[in-house]
Amino acid sequence: MIQLVRRGGAVCLLVGMLVVAGLPGLRGADSRAAFAASAAQSGPARVRFVNATPDAAPLDVYVDAALYVGGLTAASGYMDADPGHHTIHVRHSGGSTDAATAQVTLAGDQRVTVATSVNESGSVEIQVIEDDVSAPARNAVRIKVVHVAPGIGPVTVTVSG
Repeated sequence: MIQLVRRGGAVCLLVGMLVVAGLPGLRGADSRAAFAASAAQSGPARVRFVNATPDAAPLDVYVDAALYVGGLTAASGYMDADPGHHTIHVRHSGGSTDAATAQVTLAGDQRVTVATSVNESGSVEIQVIEDDVSAPARNAVRIKVVHVAPGIGPVTVTVSG
């Protein structure tokens, strides 16, 4: 689950994933068939996209020349992507000019989050964040917090209860 926390129009945190030991089947049904086809062959990479720009204006996300997500305002689910080298293009929804691009090399079965944010100069930037979906130790959890708002300074994350 991804949660975008907005304060004063700025995105404060991107809370990545919570993985609990013993959760069955983290792989989506759409990739199960490809994964089962050959145990020796790796499956597709899995990529999700997060729009963490302060105003959350809709963005179109392209992988190479293919539109993967149109009108992204928050977070997508994981989607299959072929392993290999790719160019991520982000455009304001309906536009034809790239607001940002990033190069990424994906491995089979790898999971990544591609987050867009606005840097201190006001330009859209792309951050590629590798997701660890391996099972944590028994009776443990894994929480990933990524600060993607450079203009607001340090953020404190606490756990209570």
